[in-house]
Amino acid sequence: MILGVGTDILHISRIQDSFAKFGNDFLNRVMSKEELGHYDFVGKEYNDFTDKNWAKVAKIFSIKEAVSKAIGTGIAKGVSFKDMTLLNDDFGKPFVKIDGKSLEVLKQSAITKFKRFSLDDFGFEIEISISDEKDLVQTFAIIDVFKK
Repeated sequence: MILGVGTDILHISRIQDSFAKFGNDFLNRVMSKEELGHYDFVGKEYNDFTDKNWAKVAKIFSIKEAVSKAIGTGIAKGVSFKDMTLLNDDFGKPFVKIDGKSLEVLKQSAITKFKRFSLDDFGFEIEISISDEKDLVQTFAIIDVFKK
């Protein structure tokens, strides 16, 4: 059963503008600890970023926006960028890992929508798609909830 669908479209230049204004504070706000450790972005200056780096940060930001919309709250009510991590499986397919308060909000959203569920008797999958072209990133997320 589909809990929610979310989408986002973003100009990569918006990410560049946010970094120019807030510097590493911007990265610390939108990236999880795992992402910050995996990508060597922290401590870099604006001119140290390549086009590929800007696109990666934009994809991370955008997919988290799409997932938060699929949860039903957006980045609000306990759902935060820091609780979501964009990773790739062994074949390169992207996926999102969610934990912390954001996971609890997702679970509560499922219980509210599907009243027959209790906290322990369902699982979920987040299916995502990420596309980019020149200065645009588009992301799409579907959260599928199922009874264990």
